[in-house]
Amino acid sequence: MCQWSSCRVILRSMIASSLLANDLPDALADCRMAWTIKAEGKTTVEGEKRAAGAPPLDAVLIETIPLPASVQDAAVVTISLALTDAKGKLLSRCQREVFIKAWRLQDAVLPKS
Repeated sequence: MCQWSSCRVILRSMIASSLLANDLPDALADCRMAWTIKAEGKTTVEGEKRAAGAPPLDAVLIETIPLPASVQDAAVVTISLALTDAKGKLLSRCQREVFIKAWRLQDAVLPKS
């Protein structure tokens, strides 16, 4: 079964990064990753990107997604990802809630690099 890691949100630049992690001993080729980001129940970002694939037992960055200013005021955002093969068959799905407010507080406390 192909798995893929969720997203990580880098709040200093308000970017979500989606990664495709292949836990199979064979390469994963010609996939499509779709994403939806919701804040306060409203979709703020949607998109999709063709992924050439991932080598066996490895991970690749698929996309970095700039988050709109409306997300900065939200307490929580929900990030959903879906991975399909070249024929449209669902391989994996993931949904995570990210507590933006906590990340903003951390960002305010930690020194800027």
